[in-house]
Amino acid sequence: MIYYNSKNLISPGIFDDLLSLKDLYISENNLTVLSKDIFSSLKELENLDLSSNKLQNLESGCFDNLSQLDSLDIANNALTTLSRGVFNDLEFLLDLDLSSNKLHKLESGCFNGLSKLVELKIDNNGLTTLSKGVFINLENLSTLILDSNNLQNLESGCFDGLSQLDLLSVKNNSLTTLAESVFDGLENLRELNINSNNLHNLQLRWFNDLSQLEKLNISNNSLTTLPEGVFNRLENLESLYLDSNKLQNLKSGCFDGLKKLELLSIKDNSLTSLSKDIFISLENLETLELESNKLQNLESGCFNGLSKIERLDISNHSLTTLSKGVFDGLKSLKVLELDSNKLQNLEPGCFDGLKT
Repeated sequence: MIYYNSKNLISPGIFDDLLSLKDLYISENNLTVLSKDIFSSLKELENLDLSSNKLQNLESGCFDNLSQLDSLDIANNALTTLSRGVFNDLEFLLDLDLSSNKLHKLESGCFNGLSKLVELKIDNNGLTTLSKGVFINLENLSTLILDSNNLQNLESGCFDGLSQLDLLSVKNNSLTTLAESVFDGLENLRELNINSNNLHNLQLRWFNDLSQLEKLNISNNSLTTLPEGVFNRLENLESLYLDSNKLQNLKSGCFDGLKKLELLSIKDNSLTSLSKDIFISLENLETLELESNKLQNLESGCFNGLSKIERLDISNHSLTTLSKGVFDGLKSLKVLELDSNKLQNLEPGCFDGLKT
């Protein structure tokens, strides 16, 4: 293991005698370029940390002969592009961190040779688009982080080849629309984060292939409504976050298909009412977070079907009255939050449904 702290360029041949080196850390220096074959003698190297330098490009061949490398950190540099085949020799690489660079586009073939890669981080760059098939050779990729870029849309085919993907995060971008089939082929995806974008609606087709999805975060967008049946195919979903949107009402059937859902969060929206049976299909729901909306009353039967719910948060609304029977059927409830409302009238029997 070597920590290299020189502030100068790496001299050619400086690593030639370190044939058994496993770990090399050259972070927080002023490196601007890596010459071809600079690491070619380090055939046993497993971990290479080049983060927090001033690298502007990666010269073709700079990673030649690093066939045993499994972790490469190039985060926090000044990379603007990745040339085709730059990672060709890294056949056993598992983790690649390219976050906090200045990448605006990913060239076709830039990830060639990384068939074993499991985790790829490209967050906090300047990506504006992802071309079709850009990740096509990453057949073992499990985690893809694309947060905090400038993506405005996701084109059909941009995730082609990622059949083993488990986690996809595209939060904090500028997404206004997604191609209908953008998530097709991601049949093993378990977590999808598209929060903190500018999506105005959800298309029925988006989630059709995501039957294994367990967590979906669509918070902090501009959604005004949820189409009936939009989550129909998400039969294994356990957590759904819809916080900080512009939802004014919930249409009947909008939660159909979510029979395994355990947590539903709709905080900080503009809901004024909850219709009868709106949550009727959520038979396994344990936590319902509705705080910071604009509810003025709770319609009788609005919580029908929630026999397993343990926590219900209805704080920070404009509720003035709790009518008799409003909580009927909530016999598993352990936590009820009603703070920061305008309650003046608690009708006799309003809590009868909470009795075990």
